[in-house]
Amino acid sequence: MKKIAIAFAFVAVTVIAFWIGRQSEQAPAPTVDSGPPPIAADPTAIASPDGPNVGGAPPAESASSDAVFRAYKCPDSNADKCEYMLGAATSAAEAQWLERMGYPTAAQTEEFSKMPLCELKRLSDAKNNVATVFYGKKLVEAGQGLIGLGVMQQAAVRGSIYANHVMAEALLDKNSGVSDPIEGKARLRLAYLLGDWKASYPLSSSLAGSAAPLEVGIVDRRAMRLYEGLLSAKYREHVPVVFAVRPTSPDPL
Repeated sequence: MKKIAIAFAFVAVTVIAFWIGRQSEQAPAPTVDSGPPPIAADPTAIASPDGPNVGGAPPAESASSDAVFRAYKCPDSNADKCEYMLGAATSAAEAQWLERMGYPTAAQTEEFSKMPLCELKRLSDAKNNVATVFYGKKLVEAGQGLIGLGVMQQAAVRGSIYANHVMAEALLDKNSGVSDPIEGKARLRLAYLLGDWKASYPLSSSLAGSAAPLEVGIVDRRAMRLYEGLLSAKYREHVPVVFAVRPTSPDPL
């Protein structure tokens, strides 16, 4: 009888141990808290052009702001015309805006005007917006108007407001081969909508003596369609939409 009791106890212990082992295998493994999951980079985020300001140091651009201003500064000999000069700046802030929005300096205008098409194309392929506009302009002058306008549109999508001014010049020129007065005036209105208030001067001149207000309404409607198309193109090309009004000189009033 004693032997039977011992055997029974042994079996019971074995069953219990087996049951505990099975429960341990089925139990989930303990988790280790490693902190919050990593945050994925946002592909739509707009990176700061200056990068992080480490240790309170001034942005890198500030060191060259004087040089940029000198490059775009309105000549003293034309001081009375500065208000109307498209590529002239009366302040460092305006000069930086011109550079950011693809306007050429006087030196760049002279350099790119003399540059051969092949070199302009090379710079355009490297996404140099100023060179791209001059490349498109030379294509128009060479009789390849539609191709030239398409090239300049590439610069416009990449952020060049200046491209719209040069396209307007070609479209308003009766001898360019791509003459389209409404489209040309709409390009000037688009440049205005994008922040260049100086575009209002050539636009007003182009509208002088026209069938206003009918033509003004047609031009504005076309400009809005161009604006809509520009935003769509930027979205497709993953180009951030940047709106910055051209800085003005102190209001005399």
